[in-house]
Amino acid sequence: MFFVQRPGYRASDISQSRFYDNVFLTKIEEKMLNGEMGEAVQLAARIVVKIGDALGAERLVPIEDAHISGISFKNIGESGLDFLKMLIEKEAKFAVPTTINPAGFDLKKWGKMNVDKKFLDKQREVIDRLIKIGAKPLLSCTPYEAKRLSYGQHIAWSESNAVLYANSIIGARTNREGGPLAIFEAIIGRAPYTGLHLDENRLPEVLVRFPKDGKALSPALLGYTLGFIVKKGVPYIEDFIFRKMSEIKLFLAAVGASSSIGLVLLEDVSPDLKRFWKRIKKTELEKIEITEDEIEDSRSKISKNLTKVDAFFLGCPHLSARELKEIYNFLHNKKVKERLILFTARRVIEEHTNIVNRLESKGIEVYADTCMVVSDIGRMGVRRLALDSAKAAYYLTAQGYEVVLLDREEILKIASGG
Repeated sequence: MFFVQRPGYRASDISQSRFYDNVFLTKIEEKMLNGEMGEAVQLAARIVVKIGDALGAERLVPIEDAHISGISFKNIGESGLDFLKMLIEKEAKFAVPTTINPAGFDLKKWGKMNVDKKFLDKQREVIDRLIKIGAKPLLSCTPYEAKRLSYGQHIAWSESNAVLYANSIIGARTNREGGPLAIFEAIIGRAPYTGLHLDENRLPEVLVRFPKDGKALSPALLGYTLGFIVKKGVPYIEDFIFRKMSEIKLFLAAVGASSSIGLVLLEDVSPDLKRFWKRIKKTELEKIEITEDEIEDSRSKISKNLTKVDAFFLGCPHLSARELKEIYNFLHNKKVKERLILFTARRVIEEHTNIVNRLESKGIEVYADTCMVVSDIGRMGVRRLALDSAKAAYYLTAQGYEVVLLDREEILKIASGG
């Protein structure tokens, strides 16, 4: 039996390796599995190897970064807290830089969000336990805006919009990991070398075309429709019309909400297209033409025709500093007449207090550390809302809220009275 040397391994590693559950391990990985590097590492290694074997991975690949989703107490509950307690008792520590997704409320404005006291305490406990294991409390779904990633870098991320951005826009390599798996991968600094970590799995499988007047439609709705129709694999979008980063974020987040897709190849945007172009142009791809009827059908699944809402929401994914400035520039000479709620990362608020203060002076609510999906917006007096995110529309509709999906500019116009 033989294998090809893979990224992150030296010849000396290979010569001292053996197979476990059909997964080829280096000497260091073997020590992890045997318990020589601690009980937590052993547990994590066993799980990552088992999953690697189930997925057909020939080996593990070293990762350089991790990001963990599903950390709201609303998501993980008491069982999640017990899981983190168990890892701490086993002296678990993350082996690579690791950040975490939004929590269930703004850590500083939780009173304004009318957070339940029990939920408040439990959520803080979740965050504290993750910090003890070594996580940095980024509390944002846009780690790609806080970290410097490079093309070809292997990472383990479990937030769907972040996975799609890392793969599609940066050309880093990560699968759509579940939150617990990303934790185990972060502990051993390894992931199964399979799926989108492999070049051959990053080639397009289907060519997708949108209607010619697609620019008139929201990027979020187009992304949601793409995911709903294609479902899985690697789609290649010909004549991709969106260029603003805010539009690309909304598009990719929507794809992630309606499918299991982890990489979309966007013409003139995705670096993998340039690298693999010679191979791609020789491949005969299945072609899918998405119609206006299909787009409207997708809209009907996540958007109602609401004439009145309790609030307007922006920030799924979290708004960047540039997006906050664009929102302020649009509104700076206008009065905000409707309730407008924005979500961003804590670091953005701390680095751009001037623009945040100006927004808040207009009566706009700006929150960090959380988002409209994982917080309890019902306790904020919201049951009917307008937003520009198909991802948020999908999840909030499932939670029983009434949602209308609008373009960002339309939301800002309505909120400011035209």
